[in-house]
Amino acid sequence: MPALSHSLRRAVATAFIVLFFDISLSLSCFYGIGTLLNHLPWLKVVILGTGTLLILYMAYGMIPRSRMR
Repeated sequence: MPALSHSLRRAVATAFIVLFFDISLSLSCFYGIGTLLNHLPWLKVVILGTGTLLILYMAYGMIPRSRMR
């Protein structure tokens, strides 16, 4: 589906998601994500868990939906 056919609400939501991940990547690079993960092991678990859930969500979206008869 072309991007221009989506609503303004979806475009704004997408923009905020991109903004959030861009800022988080910039902060990770600036402060050194390795140092943070060494000092805060719970943060590593949160990052890995979030990534796992995101991948599972994307995989679920790729499964074709078939009609049950």
